[in-house]
Amino acid sequence: MRTDLISRLNHMRDLGPSEAEENFDVSRRMIDVLSEDDFRRLDTPVLEPTDLFVRKSGGEVSSSLYSFQDPGGMSVSLRPEFTPSIIRWYIENGSDLSAPHRYQYSGPVFRYAGARRGRFRQFQQVGAELIGVSDTNGDVEILTTAVRCLRAAGASEFTLRLGHIGMIHDIVQAQGLSEQVEMFIISNLEEIGRGSDFAERLTESATAAGLVIQERRDVPVTEGLDKAMPELEVIRRSISGPTGRRSASQILARLSSRMKRACSRSDFVAALDNVSQLVSLGGSACQVVLDAEAILKANGASLSSVKGLEATLLKLAAEGIDESTMHLDLSFVRGVTYYTGIVFEFLDRKGGSEYAIGGGGRYDDLVKAFGGGSVSACGFALYVDEVVRAIQQERKTT
Repeated sequence: MRTDLISRLNHMRDLGPSEAEENFDVSRRMIDVLSEDDFRRLDTPVLEPTDLFVRKSGGEVSSSLYSFQDPGGMSVSLRPEFTPSIIRWYIENGSDLSAPHRYQYSGPVFRYAGARRGRFRQFQQVGAELIGVSDTNGDVEILTTAVRCLRAAGASEFTLRLGHIGMIHDIVQAQGLSEQVEMFIISNLEEIGRGSDFAERLTESATAAGLVIQERRDVPVTEGLDKAMPELEVIRRSISGPTGRRSASQILARLSSRMKRACSRSDFVAALDNVSQLVSLGGSACQVVLDAEAILKANGASLSSVKGLEATLLKLAAEGIDESTMHLDLSFVRGVTYYTGIVFEFLDRKGGSEYAIGGGGRYDDLVKAFGGGSVSACGFALYVDEVVRAIQQERKTT
């Protein structure tokens, strides 16, 4: 046996001639649909500054980066997705053009996390971004375009799983809680959705993170930090000696800022209860929307997100996407923290288990987070390898 062979890396994949040809054909069919819908092609570098992917992606994406230091000493990463690169290009090159902006892309992405069914550490994506359309028309365009791409490729038996981060924002913000508390709750939506004793565990975690503090009397900050936050007065009196590089006032200012981000235990538990009511809703998509509206209204929350989702469902039905193929799951977050509105996945259920063949959502704050203006955006990515597998499974059952 030869011992000098260099083998393929674990969780990487070779495509032989027939497999490569089928993947190319599926990609081409989807790209043709995007071109017909006036999505202009972009080709961005496979290597980008690491900060581009960690600044807002968070969660699953940030923890699975192929990152290293280049010879010039810069931290760089292989792209785990296309959206941040497309937004970077838009800010640098396209932001002065008239909206809306439609861009498409295709190519390999890289994620180190252990391979799931149908997902290797390098895999092919075809996708699109719609920038500058803020209402439900943008959501509907992106969803229907993605559906047309899948159908043109030859996939037809899939379920559309929908969520809406905006509704969670609305109900948490109605209680006046900070953005940091809100993001903590959103990052734990799936656990909240599973139920069973989540409140105590999450409250302990939030307390350890400094997001929940003991109950205290609310006093307007205009009366001074000592009255507004009595804890600070105790700390101030305890600072008598040298404090290193920061002055006593700087230390107090930092503590004050951190405490303002926190909320009381009772407010946090109440927020968890309200969110739990939302994410545990079941039934048809239309019924979930009606029940969600009642919960939001009872808590004095904005109804803009739920009304927008209702309009989106009606428009999708008018476009021929039947409600029976949709599953509305308000605990669904997709593992990416930059989403601000609707989120979705396409699930194939062939072969005895379901797996994602694509997904996307709305991310209205991403352009601003990367240094651009306040611009709405949404998009999707389809996973070519999984789409091919879904098509093959459909062939076996017909």
